[in-house]
Amino acid sequence: MAEQHVNPADEEPLSLSGEDEPLGLVDGPAPTGMRPGGMKTFGAGVKAGDQKVALKRQTNADGTGATRCRVFNSKVTVAALQHMENQINEWMEGSTFEIKHVGHVIGTMEGKTAEQNMIVMVWF
Repeated sequence: MAEQHVNPADEEPLSLSGEDEPLGLVDGPAPTGMRPGGMKTFGAGVKAGDQKVALKRQTNADGTGATRCRVFNSKVTVAALQHMENQINEWMEGSTFEIKHVGHVIGTMEGKTAEQNMIVMVWF
């Protein structure tokens, strides 16, 4: 099959008169998690703790390594840290997995206001 080459000089110039309507980047409503123009947003339409993922890999109960991670975060106040402690304990009580590693970091979380937060990562 032979390729066809078009000479740009042979084409009609585009009209930019006021009668033409500008084209939108997305026709219709943007899909969930997408902004107009195809930009993805992180956590769009999902409240904290509502995200459920069906994971297939089984957890290892023989101490050979972690297969999952759970992240908890809290403001650095006595009441908030006690609440996070209760959340972690309730989560652990409802499961039969083996904790492999726990890490934590304290830093500034950016948002409407910059606040000190503690992030705890539990690998199981």
